Amino acid sequence: MFNFGLFIVLLIALAFGWSLGKYGEPRIFKWRRPNSDDYFKGLNYLINDQADVAVESFIEQLEVTPKTLEMHLSIGSILRRKGELDRAIRIHQNLINSQSLGDKEICLAQIELARDFYASGILDRAENILLDLSGRSDLLRIDAQLLLISVYRDERSWHKAINIGNALRKQFSSGKEVATVQQQQKLSKALAHFCCELAEEALIESTTIDVQDFIAKALAYDSGCVRANLLAAKAAILAGNESKAKRYLLDVALQDESFFSEAVDVLATFSVDAETLQSVTNIQYKTPSHSGLMYMISANKQLFGDEQAEQVLKNELVSNPSFSGLNQYLELKSTTINDETNDLVKAVLQRLHPIRVNYECLHCGFRGSQMHWLCPSCKQWGEIRQRYGL
Repeated sequence: MFNFGLFIVLLIALAFGWSLGKYGEPRIFKWRRPNSDDYFKGLNYLINDQADVAVESFIEQLEVTPKTLEMHLSIGSILRRKGELDRAIRIHQNLINSQSLGDKEICLAQIELARDFYASGILDRAENILLDLSGRSDLLRIDAQLLLISVYRDERSWHKAINIGNALRKQFSSGKEVATVQQQQKLSKALAHFCCELAEEALIESTTIDVQDFIAKALAYDSGCVRANLLAAKAAILAGNESKAKRYLLDVALQDESFFSEAVDVLATFSVDAETLQSVTNIQYKTPSHSGLMYMISANKQLFGDEQAEQVLKNELVSNPSFSGLNQYLELKSTTINDETNDLVKAVLQRLHPIRVNYECLHCGFRGSQMHWLCPSCKQWGEIRQRYGL
């Protein structure tokens, strides 16, 4: 497919090289006069939508100098975004091996090469470059450390990620590096989730002390970390303390009501009581969810009978219509509706909208059938919520 942006960049590069060759070059840097045949050959490749071959021509025509560095980096970045990772790596390695660039320019090429390796999934080589840059480039230290956190996140090296994150926070708090409030909050949220990942591992290994320690650290990084309270509830359940688990789960609503559906799924496994039902009902009216609706129906049915459950469902369908709610209503009315009508309506509903719980990322729009704390698409922490409605 023709890439207009790449066409423009390459055309400017070739035109720039040709004009310098024709009218002379400044004394401040040495420029090899381009061969006119090579220039027109490269231009012909662009015109005939042969961008890949044009890149090769561009590399041959444009010498590596401090003045042409930005052009090389731009082409490498474009190739990486296109998925042409081998070509991007070759361009950036060519810059690093150049004898005409200083240390500052080499560092700029190195971090781009690290991004190439990261995009290619070659995490160990990206890590080595980024560790080196973190120690010797004041200009790129923050960028290198942020990318290094992503590398450790993908490797699930949570302790290493936390160490780098703490180093960043120290630089921000000391004033040595400037970060926006949003950037600091994003880092704190990520660190909290790294601690939660360690808590998950500790739960599997049944090391209770470590679980509590990691949960406390997560909440210290981000007091609004819902996942930490959910893990605390899980630990309480394993310890046989249902009342303590309920308190943790109900506290989720105080942190972020949009996540309460995850707490309700756990509450549904406990014995039903009127106080918990009232709490769930209050939150459901403000922040409706599929999980909240299912809990209300089941709890009302157990405590007050089918008629009360049906009335609750009717009210919910009027205020927050949903396919899943309508399907539940048909289940409740199955004894009064003949089987043929009931099956027909259910079949139509299933075709219009398959009855399943859906989740959606608020950041990038990714949708899935299960909860992910880390969005598989945009790699943002804590942005996925349960979808509800039609």
